[in-house]
Amino acid sequence: MIVALPSAFFCVFVGKWSDYHGRKLLLILPFLGNIFSYLMYMLNYYFFEELSSGWLLLGSLVGLTGGYQCLNMGLYGYVSDVTSARDRTMRLSVLNGVFSLAYVCGNVMGSRIYEANGNYYLIFGISCGIGTLVRKQYFFSKGHPHNFQLFVAIIY
Repeated sequence: MIVALPSAFFCVFVGKWSDYHGRKLLLILPFLGNIFSYLMYMLNYYFFEELSSGWLLLGSLVGLTGGYQCLNMGLYGYVSDVTSARDRTMRLSVLNGVFSLAYVCGNVMGSRIYEANGNYYLIFGISCGIGTLVRKQYFFSKGHPHNFQLFVAIIY
């Protein structure tokens, strides 16, 4: 609830804004929020005994950057902007399928990494690395915008 409520409030206003100013900020903010959130979770895990439970709330700040809802809205809006009406249903279905598959694979891989390692550092580190990679790919790619859309759908 702490993450979902600010995300929903954020998405109500930023959706209309992105229709006029582009989807770039709408697509990159959730990754920056996730990177910050995972860094805070790593810090909380490291100092578990020393920090109070209130410090865990810092990981919830991802809701202020839109979270998964904002990314989802941005990607669906972007796909709707760049595809024809004829191809739109198929592309949105593929995007939804890739997200669902990535969610399942991420959960399976995360549990296996935890079992092999015995701690969460590697899981949060991989998540931060993927977020940084996506941000780098988005800001520094010279390719076609569809390449970034596919990259985000596969990674996130």
